[in-house]
Amino acid sequence: MAATGLWAAGIALFLVLLDAVARRVHGWCREASLGADMGWPDVCTMWAFLRAFKSSNPDAFVGSFIRRFGRTGIYKTFMFNSPMILVTTPDACKRVLMDDDRFINGWPKATTALIGQKSFNIIPRDEHRRLKKLTATPISGSEALSSYLGFIDQTVVSSLRWWSSHAAGEVEFLTELRCMIFEIIVQIFMGRIDVATRQALQSSYTHLNQGLRAMAINLASWLRLPQGFKGTGTLCLHAEQEEIMRGIPPSAPTQKGLNLMDFRKMEYLSLTGYLIPKGWKVQLWNRSVHMDPEVYPDPTKFNPSRWEGYTLRAGTFLPFGLGARLCPGNDLAKLEISVFLHHFLLGYLCLCVARRLTRTNPNCQIRYLPHPRPVDNCVAKMTKATNG
Repeated sequence: MAATGLWAAGIALFLVLLDAVARRVHGWCREASLGADMGWPDVCTMWAFLRAFKSSNPDAFVGSFIRRFGRTGIYKTFMFNSPMILVTTPDACKRVLMDDDRFINGWPKATTALIGQKSFNIIPRDEHRRLKKLTATPISGSEALSSYLGFIDQTVVSSLRWWSSHAAGEVEFLTELRCMIFEIIVQIFMGRIDVATRQALQSSYTHLNQGLRAMAINLASWLRLPQGFKGTGTLCLHAEQEEIMRGIPPSAPTQKGLNLMDFRKMEYLSLTGYLIPKGWKVQLWNRSVHMDPEVYPDPTKFNPSRWEGYTLRAGTFLPFGLGARLCPGNDLAKLEISVFLHHFLLGYLCLCVARRLTRTNPNCQIRYLPHPRPVDNCVAKMTKATNG
């Protein structure tokens, strides 16, 4: 019995030492200026992320950083097989989104491999701007949106009517909403197509979308510990700038200050006073901005009146992005939401018994990955008064 206890104590001590050594080799020594939780290679931080988002409290993930390192709004970690900076404050998010010169779109390697190098999100910046302009033109501005309003209104009305008269009596409300939105998008970009073709397109899109959000784990990578960030930030940055200045040839007496070539040699940049090595990923944690009680009091409460007389501060509302990374379909999305709410609230969500939407599982759990939604996709029965 005593021998068993000694073995258990020895194994526990070994694991503690192994953890300490692995974190140090991985470059996980916490810098005084930047809270860091790098976890074990590819795994530990992702486990914490998945554990939080598969629970009923997804905000516990960033909450753990705030609890340990304070409300700095920027944290160093290791996720999606890459060293990463988490940005959780409005000002920092705004700076990243508005700085096209130093921050470019990035995706996990597995996603890049799936969508290809010609994807809208991966192509070079100039080509991205050109294609974004071509894509946004048909769905932006009052003139373009006005031409779609009649079709959107008709599609919403007919969809609501069908859902409320469904033979089964119940529908997956969220699933049907997705189908309706997809029908509108297809109509705008492809014109009228038959139902079978549209359903096949939607099925392919759904599978692709699921693949984009799936996490690939490279088991072989567990065997190698990535090299950490060596040296202090100030010394590295100072040495880098000295090297750049020494690289300016004497034959260029007309050059005053830095040029674009010098800028591209820089391996570090500063974000809200913190030094970030070039090549690191910067992940904007929009949820932390939207769920921050200091930005939106009582953020979990459904309170449409909160927007009355409220002036948005830049960086505090990011459902569609910001700046050059603003979603090209944001105006269309707002139009679709407005038309749907108009008909839904007046005809189907009323205090009257004759007109209502009744959820089958009102206490259904919420799944937070990849996006928040009820586990049952909001199974409900819709009814409408004959004179509604």
